[in-house]
Amino acid sequence: MAWITTVHENDADGDLAKAYDKAKKLDGSIGNFGRAFSLKPHMYETFMKAYRDACYHKENVLPPWYQEAVATYVSVLNGCAFCVAHHSASLLKHSPDRNFALGAIGALAAKKPEHFFEGKELAGLLYVRQLTVEPASVEETHIEELREAGLDDESILEINLTAGVFAWANRYVSGLGISLEGEELS
Repeated sequence: MAWITTVHENDADGDLAKAYDKAKKLDGSIGNFGRAFSLKPHMYETFMKAYRDACYHKENVLPPWYQEAVATYVSVLNGCAFCVAHHSASLLKHSPDRNFALGAIGALAAKKPEHFFEGKELAGLLYVRQLTVEPASVEETHIEELREAGLDDESILEINLTAGVFAWANRYVSGLGISLEGEELS
């Protein structure tokens, strides 16, 4: 559900029907996030490619669970309950261990990653906090600190790109009133 007009999957044709075919859930439905793009299906494809590449591309150096932790944390910091719910579920799904994921989600939800994460993972999340809350304050010294914590430039870029994709997603969801109504988290 969203505050703008959307097209139900049963009424889709042309480019929208093609986009929906790629986005269908196992039950054949389209989630609220995808449906809200229905007036601009080419943008849905653009967004989904950015998300998949940021979090799941085969050449990524950071694991999907960490990318989902970044997505969850950006969403927590931006107050986007929809994305927090979905990406916490994805973090849980892609985590090496359920208890680990629950601890990570709890720390991120409390805005206290330092209570769970350490080392380069914590450094990356502290960078995410600054990039999300005060992006204009990021300086080259912050990148140097990430390197000193053990992150290489490829990892830093991946963290930055995932944070950016979710800044976009959070604004899209919050700005259009996309709700969790009828959503199934997977």
